[in-house]
Formats: sequence, C-alpha cells, structure tokens
Amino acid sequence: MDYRNLGKSGLLVSKLSMGTMPFGNQTDRPTAFRIMDKVLDTGINLFDCADIYPLGGGMELAGTSEKILGEWLSTHVRDSIVITSKCFAAIGKGANQKGLGRLHIMNAIDGSLRRLKTDYIDLYIAHAFDDTVPLEETLRAFEDIVRAGKVRYIGVSNWSSWQIVKALGFQQREGYLPIIADQLRYNLLFRRPEDDIFPMCLSEQVGIMAYNPLAGGLLSGRYKINTQPGERSRFDKSVGGDLYHKRYWNEAIFKITTCYLTWCCEQELNPVTTAISWILSKKPVNTVLIGASKPEQLDDLLSTVQMSLKEEQVQWLDGLWFSLPRNSDEMPN
Repeated sequence: MDYRNLGKSGLLVSKLSMGTMPFGNQTDRPTAFRIMDKVLDTGINLFDCADIYPLGGGMELAGTSEKILGEWLSTHVRDSIVITSKCFAAIGKGANQKGLGRLHIMNAIDGSLRRLKTDYIDLYIAHAFDDTVPLEETLRAFEDIVRAGKVRYIGVSNWSSWQIVKALGFQQREGYLPIIADQLRYNLLFRRPEDDIFPMCLSEQVGIMAYNPLAGGLLSGRYKINTQPGERSRFDKSVGGDLYHKRYWNEAIFKITTCYLTWCCEQELNPVTTAISWILSKKPVNTVLIGASKPEQLDDLLSTVQMSLKEEQVQWLDGLWFSLPRNSDEMPN
C-alpha cells in the first residue's frame, strides 16, 4: 500500500481509504467488523465516518456507524489508524443540533468521541458549508477543539473553492491550524471539481479525498436503467435512492457507462479497479474513499493497489466526461 501526505500536512494516509457510511443500515455489526479487518490487513489506515451515518438511516440511526467503528477501533492499536468524522447535518430535533455554530460543534465533537470510544479524532471535517453562521465562529470553534486535544487536523467537505480560500486566509491571519483536506465527489461521470476546486487545492496545497468513485456502483456495471435497483442497494429508496437517482439515473449517464464497460472489456480491464486507478492518477487527489456493504465486494476494490493505467488508457478515459451533454436537463448535477 502506498501512503501519501494529506495536503501539506505531515499526516500520511493510504491511497485507498475505507468509508463506513453503510454500517448500521446496509451492513450489520459483524459484517462491518469483517470488512474493516480485511481492509486493515491490506494496509489501509484511514477509516472515514460522520455523525449522521449510516446513509438512509436519518436521525433515528444517526451515530450508529460511529458506534460500530468505535467498538472495532477499541480492539486495535489506536495510533496506527487514522479516523475521520464530520459534523453539520441534523442529528436531533433541537434547533442547535445541526449546522456549524459553536454550540453544535462543541456538542458534536464530544458525541462523536463518545461513540468512537477514543480521546481524539485525527481529521474532523465540516460536512457542508453553513451560510447561516459567521465563518469566523465556525473556524474559532474548530481551532478550540484542536487546542483542546480533541482533534488533530481539520478538513471540509462539499465546500466551494472561494469558501475554502476565505477560510484559509482567516486561519493564516489568526494563526489557526489550516484546512488540510477537502472531501468531495469525483469520478469518471462527475468531474466538475476540476474546473475550480482542483486548481485551488494545488495552489494552496489542500489534499483531496475523493468519494463516490464508482458513481454509486454504476461504473461497476451493476445497474441497468430499465431494471429496479436491488433491495438495500445504493439506489434503493431506503438507502440513498432519491439522491443517487438525481445524480446519475438518466439516459445520458447510462449511455456513457455502457461505452465505458464495453471499452474495459475490450482492454481486458476490471471496470472497478480502472475507475479508481483513473482517479488516483489525478492531482491533487491524495486518497480515494471506497465502500462496501459485504466483504466480497472488496476484492476488486482492493486490487487497485496493484494496478497502473497506461497513458493512452488515461487519455481515453478522460474523453468520457466530454461526451456527456452540456447545459441541458440531462447534465449531471
């Protein structure tokens, strides 16, 4: 397993990271333990979570993924594992049980630490931008939990480039620990971050943690547009169906996906490992978040560590995105 510095920090993370979003809804505790044991054995050292997980669980199940991860973590050497978690989403019905206000951040970090059964979180991430709270308040709260020893590094997810740059400027002025990573959606079927966020991250040395590398499983060839998604799958309504249908379920996406799968077959390439290897070939991506609800789903994902695409293959894959329609209702969001 290769390890890379996350952004300009000294934090070394494996080029593949394990997402825990299905744990507690799609995946039960014993299965989650087998998944985490398997990926740890391959050298993966980063396990990503959030206080709102599992996906599709809503507030009723919020925190379950952290609890499962925490129980597993308590049986392993803590210092050898990098743990991330996030706050922003509503985890209760109270007015202050959501967002990036100081009160919620302080309560959220303590709740995550409790569920994760640990004294600190290696990377704590603002799960979205909160335009209802002064940015200075959010950044001061994050700095305070760093100084309190509850968090080692901070990151963001789903922020725009101007929001990150503004935050970095404030942190530099105040002498705060800077944002080191941006967790964002990025795959062969969604490359909008390349237009603005990638150049900013390269300039400011902010690392990218790419999630959704298989576009919810479409790039594996698992789904067909004229068939119903399987029960408990990513496109099932009880999991993430509405969100994922909005992102990917249209004729243009399925057409280009079919083209991709045909090309992989002709090249004798595994479509799963190919999609992830392509992401890892892009700067400034430091790590790709993989996910699985069953241990057997990991085999193709983990084989990415031994794969390297040829330059001409990367160029062909680059062209896929530009085959999608622009400025129409079919354009992926």
